[in-house]
Amino acid sequence: MKEERPLQFFSVIFAILTTVSLALGVPVVMQFLATGLVGRLPSAVLATGLMILASLSLFCGLVLDTVTRDGAS
Repeated sequence: MKEERPLQFFSVIFAILTTVSLALGVPVVMQFLATGLVGRLPSAVLATGLMILASLSLFCGLVLDTVTRDGAS
């Protein structure tokens, strides 16, 4: 599936990583907005890293999809 439809494959990975990142990051942001302090720094760093990986996954899927479509012509 990765070779035939890379955008769908990497979009699933993007969705999973984004969901986990938001689940970890939203409580940290809510706490920061309420208190002005970041009490769970490891969760904030993990959420940031997962969102970066999610973005990379999406862009890899877009690039590979473009290459696959151009190569099939």
